[in-house]
Amino acid sequence: MVLILLYTVVHSTIRTQLCDLLINIPGLSDIPDNIQTCNMETIVNALENEKKVPALLTLLGRKTYGLLRNLTLPDKPASKSYDDIVKLLKDHLSMKPLIVAERFRFYKRYQIQGETVNRYVAELRKFAEYCEFWNLNESLREQFVVGLKDEQTQKKLLTVSDLTFVKAIELL
Repeated sequence: MVLILLYTVVHSTIRTQLCDLLINIPGLSDIPDNIQTCNMETIVNALENEKKVPALLTLLGRKTYGLLRNLTLPDKPASKSYDDIVKLLKDHLSMKPLIVAERFRFYKRYQIQGETVNRYVAELRKFAEYCEFWNLNESLREQFVVGLKDEQTQKKLLTVSDLTFVKAIELL
């Protein structure tokens, strides 16, 4: 009973210190964010380097650990450094989005009925993340104006000669 309680306390502490990273990840589209969050958590809690790997390995779900084991063969995951494990997982699981597909999604994004302008702006920024536009602010400005639900607002913005994305938002 004491052993179970001790394990629970230790496991809970490690989980709190390190973060809830990669637990049975289905798609892993956000793995860079999870690892960044984990890195911040370890800095904040000053987890020593020699404890990072065991802590990370205890937090991985069975599927993710199995994948990591296959990626490190013939070595065991525990023999790798924390940075090596993070790089292996990121390289394997973070597929680079197709720019044309991301731009398609971006250009199809119009303001939804009842959606606030601030929410629409946030969504456009999120959709533009992997578009690799030459001029991000110009692309955001154009899609913002085109995608606005209110035609009167569109007409108003179309009369501004030096319209920027920031200025378009401020004018509303």
